[in-house]
Amino acid sequence: MLVGLVGLFFPIHIVFTTISYGLVLMMITFWYVIVNPMIGDVADEDEIRTGCRREGMFFGINALITKPAISLIIFLFTIIIDRFGYDSELDLQTAQTQLGIRIGISMLSLAFLVLAIVPLILYPLYGKKIQEIKMVLKTKHEKL
Repeated sequence: MLVGLVGLFFPIHIVFTTISYGLVLMMITFWYVIVNPMIGDVADEDEIRTGCRREGMFFGINALITKPAISLIIFLFTIIIDRFGYDSELDLQTAQTQLGIRIGISMLSLAFLVLAIVPLILYPLYGKKIQEIKMVLKTKHEKL
């Protein structure tokens, strides 16, 4: 996704831009494939700690964070293109405005992506720890 977002900043050719955009879209799918099971892992660990299964709460907290972030990035994008002279009445935007659009689409998204990667780096549930959690839950659920 990082490569695709950087590629969107440089409009070398329509084919290059299309490939960059396609790469970003494909990687968005991987984001959801990664995040949703991670929320399940957090719910598993919480179940061991509390004895209650509360995955709905964790998915709700995820939405509580991601929905405002989506609104924030749209708000910031609008500010950026306004500062670069966007005029909705024009059929063809100025070169300066096109630069602002590219910054808003690529660099702003890139900044948010980097912010999203930080918690992934700090994510503690992997390797032996997650295997232990799964084993404890498997044993607990088999007894039930």
